[in-house]
Amino acid sequence: MGNLFVLHVTDDQMAPTILAGDTAIVDTSVKPLPNGKDVAVLAVDGKIHVCRFTRRENRIVMAYDNGTTRIIPERQVEVIGKVILVSFNPEIKPLENEENQPAGNELAFHQKN
Repeated sequence: MGNLFVLHVTDDQMAPTILAGDTAIVDTSVKPLPNGKDVAVLAVDGKIHVCRFTRRENRIVMAYDNGTTRIIPERQVEVIGKVILVSFNPEIKPLENEENQPAGNELAFHQKN
């Protein structure tokens, strides 16, 4: 397996697929395909986004399962990794990130090599 981290989802932009309170496992060694199907983790302006995406010319079209879309210049987007597992178990508590500050979705940075 590649580099994994835990992501605590704090919004419902990917509803009904992924809900606020769900926990996602992200693999940074697997790059999601820009096919509008893979669930990706992207960074834009310091904020983490869980979405599906496609590329159009020099732009990234971020598509959320709740119907929202966002178009961003490709140079402003960092593809972090692919969501490989989602826990819908409300009993699982997310790890805190180093700064303990929410920024959209929260990264826990619990890496496993």
